[in-house]
Amino acid sequence: MVSEISFTTNDFLAVSGELTLAFSIVFLILWDIFSKTKNRLTFAVVTGLLIFLSAAVSILNSDVGHYFSNTFKVDGVSDFIKLFSAVVGILAIWLSLPRFQYHGEYYILLASVIFGIFIVASSADFIVLILGLETVSIPSYVLAGYFRTDRKSGEAALKYVLYGAVSVGIMLFGFSLIYGLTGETTFTAIKQSLTNLSKENHLLMLVSMILMMAGFGYKIASVPFHFWCPDVYEGAPTPMTAFFSVAPKAAGFIALSRFLIDAVPENDWITYNWQELFWWISVATMTLGNLAALPQTNLKRLLAYSSIAQAGYIFTVFTVNTQESYTALSFYLIAYLFMNLGAFAVVDWIERQTGKVTLEQYKGYGKKNPFVAVLFSIFLFSLAGLPPLAGFIGKFLIFKALLDGNQLVLAVISVINTVISLVYYVKIIREMFLTEEPHQEIEEEKTELSLKWFLIVCTLPTIVFGIAFNPAINFLETAVQSFFNTTSQF
Repeated sequence: MVSEISFTTNDFLAVSGELTLAFSIVFLILWDIFSKTKNRLTFAVVTGLLIFLSAAVSILNSDVGHYFSNTFKVDGVSDFIKLFSAVVGILAIWLSLPRFQYHGEYYILLASVIFGIFIVASSADFIVLILGLETVSIPSYVLAGYFRTDRKSGEAALKYVLYGAVSVGIMLFGFSLIYGLTGETTFTAIKQSLTNLSKENHLLMLVSMILMMAGFGYKIASVPFHFWCPDVYEGAPTPMTAFFSVAPKAAGFIALSRFLIDAVPENDWITYNWQELFWWISVATMTLGNLAALPQTNLKRLLAYSSIAQAGYIFTVFTVNTQESYTALSFYLIAYLFMNLGAFAVVDWIERQTGKVTLEQYKGYGKKNPFVAVLFSIFLFSLAGLPPLAGFIGKFLIFKALLDGNQLVLAVISVINTVISLVYYVKIIREMFLTEEPHQEIEEEKTELSLKWFLIVCTLPTIVFGIAFNPAINFLETAVQSFFNTTSQF
């Protein structure tokens, strides 16, 4: 006899943000279909407002706890990720306006990706988690190949789809092994079952964890699941490349965090195996990303490998798995959001002016457009982790968490990789300020007002969080503590 399942008002309040965004997407689809106006400027602005409204409704209308029979979880981290993804979505819409002023479906797809991140942020069940990750992935495939007549864009979409399909298939196989061991899909029930797992099943559990890393690693673009990243970043529209470099990565990190904290018990043998696995993945990811970025002359590919290296730095926190390490992860995501979107905004601007994204286009740019060149340098220095910028504080928090967790060797390797990354970041700055086009008179370039304000909006947090960082850290510590406390109650 099947037991009756009942839901309360609190359950629906917990998903009020997701429902708001879902109805907003339906509204936007109908508007796009029946509107006779070709210009979609108002459409894009309304999309951004609806995304922000959905995040606000989600944060204001739900209490910390588990809902829908322990399949949906609300805590400080879920609220943070929803607000984070809303900000990413709004900035991505702003960055996309010059290129996509007449494409309503573009903004609908972008809102759909944010909807998927909302689901991932509060997932407390493997089925919900997979649905969320696929809701992030499928619109992303379309956005990557949005320029249908562009061969590189088509190649980007095809590679994105193929790698995504294979990785999620491997991940589902790993989950099926865990389901076979526990008979459960909710994280809380899986954690209880795995606590008393017999020794003869330890190897099977380890295999399942390795297989599941295919899905998580693909989203984060960690080695060896990074192959799609440079080609997709190069072929996709540059505003979407900027969006891909932040939003889906955040979804991957929060998904992995949910699994580790909510579903995996703190058994010595499991903890040891995870730490070993993450140690090698993080070292390989940051090292390969930095070394592969060194010879790049295509700025989109260079920043793609840079984002792989940045993922490697963030990945190190999972070798420690403490509240301090998750606070460092959250702060670094905030810093990465502004400095990376700011950098891609400059690349997009120069691509629109010249039609190219090669390093050669940046020769003498410091004299041609000193405002953009200086702000671009700030973003690059922050990505490299130089003080007094937000990227430095983010890396400092990560290194401190590693040292507190007795991961001295990994901290040293991370510092060495940070020094290596300076080479290719400074290479761009050198081209802008110390190199000039021979026999060519440099004329001062006029910058779009929209771009100026976008760069200012990205620059201010990059500088402020590098100086007055305590309020942000205190907020994130409270959010992470809520994450851990809610888990410990079940």
